[in-house]
Amino acid sequence: MLRNFSSYRQEKEAGGQDPNGKLRRALELIHPFITAKDNREQDQPRSQVIILVTTICNQHCPFCQAHCTSTEQGPELTRLLQAAERISTMLPGARVIVTGGEPTLRDDLPQLVEQLLALQGIAELEIQTNAVAIGRQPQRLQLPPHEKLRFVVGMHGFTEKVYNRCTGSRGMFQDALSGTRHLLQHGHRVELNCVISTLNLDQLQRGLPDLPALFGSPSPVLHFSVMGIPHHLEACRLLVRFSDLLPLLSRLWKMASARGIELQATLSAHHMAVPPCLTLPNEPPAVDTIHLYEHENFSPGLRDDDWWVKCPACSRCRLQDSCLGLPHLYAEQFGFDELVPLR
Repeated sequence: MLRNFSSYRQEKEAGGQDPNGKLRRALELIHPFITAKDNREQDQPRSQVIILVTTICNQHCPFCQAHCTSTEQGPELTRLLQAAERISTMLPGARVIVTGGEPTLRDDLPQLVEQLLALQGIAELEIQTNAVAIGRQPQRLQLPPHEKLRFVVGMHGFTEKVYNRCTGSRGMFQDALSGTRHLLQHGHRVELNCVISTLNLDQLQRGLPDLPALFGSPSPVLHFSVMGIPHHLEACRLLVRFSDLLPLLSRLWKMASARGIELQATLSAHHMAVPPCLTLPNEPPAVDTIHLYEHENFSPGLRDDDWWVKCPACSRCRLQDSCLGLPHLYAEQFGFDELVPLR
């Protein structure tokens, strides 16, 4: 399975397996609020398009990977609708992610979502939200469930204290719970995304929260993500050492299975990936290792210069050609002691 890392990267560099590359670049030039990339699923190419509908956010997560926040609403609805039409026509079968900022702060979000769902060329639609605005004003987003649609709710803490710490906010925890319950009760597919950092590590180590007690039935899918390295690099102090993270994920997976909670995990984020020599012995069953280096706008241009670094022992590893090593910022903080060359 890990051979796919190297072969896929070589194909991408040669341009042989990216027939829609020019179309994606054209879309990005026409609509600067779009990021389009090739995202393989079961070894089949598929376009993933991220639409940044606003940079306004009602929270201030210290590990946020958003480029910036501002007071500008974002692109006009007419431009967003034009972009939706072009995505459907130019990249049929695309998976579209609507993100921000906080998308639900836009009053016209329902119109955009309805258009995206109506277009045949859009195969899947994901809305990333913290659900706070939905909890406070459920009428803001009255959408019937749809087979294409799912919501990913950022829920980085399961008590008010930890939630406040992770989101840089106060007084929003109960609204986020209410908004998530509203989506679940109206039949929407909901996934909770919890970014693991030093801010919530202690709570997670004390045990998986009783999600049915928080959200009722049906319970949402719970997704744990490794923390990336955001543009404000002082957040690196919130990184969790991989040798602590991976055993924790394995324990959480076992606890979730015992409670009937569906749990997933992603071991890569923006310019961050757990190296294979660490994932293989500890890999939770739900981790997708094929896409370890292909998640959340991974930038191949950073691979060969300042971002990734290896230690001398890596040259003795049988996976040296398919592993990028460690982000140098992670290595500066934790060193290379965790890495064990695979023979």
